[in-house]
Amino acid sequence: MRGFGPRDPGSNPGRAIQTFLNKINRSNIMPKTKKSEDIKEVPTEESEETFLTENLEAVKKDLKEKKGSEKKESSKKSKKPEKQTLTEAQFKKKISELASQDLTSEKIGESLRRQGIHPAEHLKQGQSISSILKENNSYIDPDLKNVNEKFERVKVHFGTHKQDQRAKREVARLQSQVRNIKLYKKLI
Repeated sequence: MRGFGPRDPGSNPGRAIQTFLNKINRSNIMPKTKKSEDIKEVPTEESEETFLTENLEAVKKDLKEKKGSEKKESSKKSKKPEKQTLTEAQFKKKISELASQDLTSEKIGESLRRQGIHPAEHLKQGQSISSILKENNSYIDPDLKNVNEKFERVKVHFGTHKQDQRAKREVARLQSQVRNIKLYKKLI
């Protein structure tokens, strides 16, 4: 495949690299001019010490401001909760409470971790939050739930905005997606 001429980087990679280096060199050779107010001059050796001390004080002040802002940012971060150990019955009860709030198994795991309860420590080998929910008949397939929620939102939007062709297409696409998930999970 041929390039589009001598200026095309694809036709001559060496030339493209050379052009790039030339641009960098030009920008270093010709620095941007500064205003005369911004430039501080060092007139004599006597005033050189005062010049250095003034600049040193300004640098120290800037560093203190930066350190203060870093401390503020670190205090905003939430601290990790203390680890909690629960019995198996308490753990299952906690899962059923969260499931009653219409949370999926992934969201239940996230909320437990935020509370300092790590599911892996409380579950037996081969057991999962979703298996506990299936035992209690409160398992909701997360894929189906998420797509259904989105479908309902888009359907309501399309109901109020009939001219929105993208929404019309999205309703059809999501309806198909819900049907395919139900077929795959053998819910139909």
